[in-house]
Amino acid sequence: MVLEDWVKLNGIHVRFLKSNISLQEIKELYFQAKQIYNDRLPYLDANEINVSLNIFKLSFKRVDEFWGDWKNGRISLTDEELDLLEESFAESSQVFNNLTINFPHLFSSQDNQIKQQLIQTNKQIIANEREKRRNPNPNPNPNPNPNPNPNPNQSNQSSGFSAFLKENRISFFFFFVVIVGLLITIVVYKRKRK
Repeated sequence: MVLEDWVKLNGIHVRFLKSNISLQEIKELYFQAKQIYNDRLPYLDANEINVSLNIFKLSFKRVDEFWGDWKNGRISLTDEELDLLEESFAESSQVFNNLTINFPHLFSSQDNQIKQQLIQTNKQIIANEREKRRNPNPNPNPNPNPNPNPNPNQSNQSSGFSAFLKENRISFFFFFVVIVGLLITIVVYKRKRK
């Protein structure tokens, strides 16, 4: 590998290991590493592949942390950060489509359909948040009762929501596993072609 690229990849890796990293920086570092990886793919050795995979893993983990923290109310995101989350979903969508086309034995069209639906759900959550920010109280509830469920014998859908959050966590982990598998498969395929 060109020494300059190796230094850049190591610098990106070190930056991801630090705890204070923004979504914007995650995006920039991810795409820098992806560009180096794509440009150098036929020439990468095992160490370089390992560093690249760690960078991709850490970037998806960091995005997942932001998504989970926001969904659980631990942080609030700016409009720009919501845009960055949407961009990460678009990148995920593209990767899933590419996996289905290029590696159907690893990622079937049914797997892709499930992930695309989850991505659309996540995008809708962001769209709903944007709408809520534009119209903070579009239809105030005149009912002073804070319980939206008029029948106290019916349960609220909290268990369904918890399952949804757990499903999102699993989906990002699954996404990471698929990406790692894709990258390893590409490297093995390229090396076999030599």
